[in-house]
Amino acid sequence: MFRSDMLIHAIVGVLVVQGVSFGYASNDNLLEGGSQLLRAGKRQEAIAFLEKAAHEGRGTPAAWYLLTKAYKAAHLSESASDAAERLLREYPDSAYTHKLAGEAYDAQFEEQSAEREFRRALLLAPEMPELHFALGLILWRRGEDAAAKVEFRKETQINPEFPRSWFYIGEIALRNGLIQPALRSFQTALDLNPNQYDALCKIATCYQMLHENQKAMQTLRIAIKLNPTGQNAHYRLSRLLRKQGRTEEADRELKIVLQNTDSIKFPLSGR
Repeated sequence: MFRSDMLIHAIVGVLVVQGVSFGYASNDNLLEGGSQLLRAGKRQEAIAFLEKAAHEGRGTPAAWYLLTKAYKAAHLSESASDAAERLLREYPDSAYTHKLAGEAYDAQFEEQSAEREFRRALLLAPEMPELHFALGLILWRRGEDAAAKVEFRKETQINPEFPRSWFYIGEIALRNGLIQPALRSFQTALDLNPNQYDALCKIATCYQMLHENQKAMQTLRIAIKLNPTGQNAHYRLSRLLRKQGRTEEADRELKIVLQNTDSIKFPLSGR
């Protein structure tokens, strides 16, 4: 989840605002080093750094939170549970404790409990990265677009380089028929992360709704290069090709879809 040095420094800043001391200056470096290793996929090395950060010094809710994440990424369920319990036991009023509880409830589809925990975390640490986003996502799933947009906007102010907030701002605009604002938001998300297949597909949707089918097709082809087995882009491209009377090309795109799924059936001819 923690993708950049900026985010690590923001975490440390949140703890300072909360009046939490790491005890030793080295803990900052241990947290940062462990997070960088985790992002690089070096899970065991990350765990070694974060275990040291968790056990050294005083007041390390961030270390126990990140260590729980590292154990989960390494599929060490028992260790993850132990770390989570340690966080809950030693830091019951920490924003990280409530955030972790919210994520656990959300994973179990207990949205009301998840929302409660995220809101408690925000009361303690309103500037914590990705917390407004987590709350916004729950509200968005419930169809509370106005409230969700407020949370996503707050996340963009705290964490402007986090593309998912911009993506869901685009989703809200698109769901409400605001095509141009949706297009701008999806494009911002894509600029922040050019490897977003879903953002490319949404941009293509906007172009189609604006009757700019050539741009839609160009965007879908970029999406296909990024994810050759993605069904959405192939299927959408096949429909656009068929509208242009390019039946052979349309069928070829559709066959790729059928090769990658046994559960969805699409006709090879017709509209």
